[in-house]
Amino acid sequence: MDVKIKTSKLFFLDVIRGLAALYVTLSHGNDWLWDANKTYNKQPKDYNQIEKIFKSGLSIFNYSHLAVMFFFVLSGFVIHLRYSKKLSTDNSFEFDYFPYVKRRFRRIFPPLLFALIFTFLMDSLGNHFLHFKIYDPEIFLKFTTHLYNDSLLVFLGNMAFLMEIFIPCWGSNQALWTLSYEWWLYMLYPLFFLLNRKSFKFSWVFVFIIFILFFLPKTSLISNYIYENIHLIFTWYLGVFLSDIYSKRINISYNWLFPLAILIPINLFFPGLSKNFHVLYDTLLAVGIMGVLAFFLWLEEKEIHISFLRYFKWLGDCSYTLYVTNLPIMIFLGGYIMKYHTNSFPFNFLLYFLGCAVSIIFAYVVHFLVEKPFMRK
Repeated sequence: MDVKIKTSKLFFLDVIRGLAALYVTLSHGNDWLWDANKTYNKQPKDYNQIEKIFKSGLSIFNYSHLAVMFFFVLSGFVIHLRYSKKLSTDNSFEFDYFPYVKRRFRRIFPPLLFALIFTFLMDSLGNHFLHFKIYDPEIFLKFTTHLYNDSLLVFLGNMAFLMEIFIPCWGSNQALWTLSYEWWLYMLYPLFFLLNRKSFKFSWVFVFIIFILFFLPKTSLISNYIYENIHLIFTWYLGVFLSDIYSKRINISYNWLFPLAILIPINLFFPGLSKNFHVLYDTLLAVGIMGVLAFFLWLEEKEIHISFLRYFKWLGDCSYTLYVTNLPIMIFLGGYIMKYHTNSFPFNFLLYFLGCAVSIIFAYVVHFLVEKPFMRK
């Protein structure tokens, strides 16, 4: 989620990442700022025609998990791209471990620390001072499968990138779980680099061995959440694979890959085919996302430019801060709405758009304070 595209020719991938973060934000607003997702099917007569049209339109934001899978695939692509280019010209290239860790830490930690402190402030104001009922466990669990927890131990565990591995996410910011897996994938990457340098086929054998761990009996030595998400290594490594194709280390045409994008609509609109087995569902989505990215890379290879994407460069710049700060804002505003709306959400969409706009503007400003300064050399 926190990767940046350094190659100007590939700026469009950063923009797409920004659009994916925007999609997640709009999806969170759809969950926390209005009530149609919970009551529409039971009380459609309570909605006027305009509200029904908006309800149908906002249903496209029910697939935020797709954006999360995109972040993992793109992360693998960008992290490996720097080294794949070097290996394409010098296969004896040595990995710069300490500079690499320093770059990753400088990139991911300052916005995360800010997000944790910001979440504490928003949650303290909404939960402990204003006593919004949205933070009560029985209400909170109606919107998420995770319990609200704001203990000091959980805060420290989130700073150590252990969220949803050994401890819960901090407070209301349940979206932070992806950062823990990204961080530890970054820490594993030097091993993947060594294997990939030896042979990309050998590295894939290693990834498949890890992937099949999911199918082995659970043990008390492995966190249940790690067990449930170990397949994300395969998802992430699809991006590494695509990066090797881009740098010409692997001689495969994009034409063979972008038809795989058809797996995305098949999975989304016919979820019964794989959703009962979430590993298959996630993996097929990731393969489809690789197909989409291959299509954009093919366009770049053919020098077919999508010029209007440049207007969204600012969104790509602040996408990481947007991802890690939007949910506490949405939940706080949702609590405010409930308090002054007889403990329920309104049917109209004004507060939904207002909440999303506030989240985007806030993230854009914060980007210049806690993200951009640490990206300078």
